[in-house]
Parts: sequence; C-alpha cells; structure tokens
Amino acid sequence: MTSTPEYRTPADVARILGISRQMVYNKIHSGAWECTKISDRTYRFDQEQFERITSGRNTRPMKSNRDRFRAALKKIA
Repeated sequence: MTSTPEYRTPADVARILGISRQMVYNKIHSGAWECTKISDRTYRFDQEQFERITSGRNTRPMKSNRDRFRAALKKIA
C-alpha cells in the first residue's frame, strides 16, 4: 500500500505534472498557486493545495503584470 506524502516539494509537483521546476516556482511567485513557505527558499505543498492545483481550482487568481506593476507603484507612492 502506497501512502500519500504529507507534503510535496516543488520538484515532486513538477515531476507529477510533467512540467519544469522553474514553471512551478513561477506559479508560486506569481501567486497563481498557493503553497506553504517553510523558509526563504523552501516551499511545500500540502495535499489540499496539491489537489486544488490538479483540479484546476487555484486558491488565488493569477495577477497580471499590469496589476503587479500598479501594486508596486502604490507601495512607492
């Protein structure tokens, strides 16, 4: 019997989905995919987060470059 891991690494998610690790990190950093940040450079996906990704039910809508640019301008204004 194979058990489901409690947390998956970005490399695990990339391998399962057949995409690059960089694509996973791009989704994390853009806000499209929710995950748990363990430290400055360590991310993990719990089972619920992973299921949302694989089912297409992302928890946060992806921000466009325009939205990110506007948010950055508000911070410095």
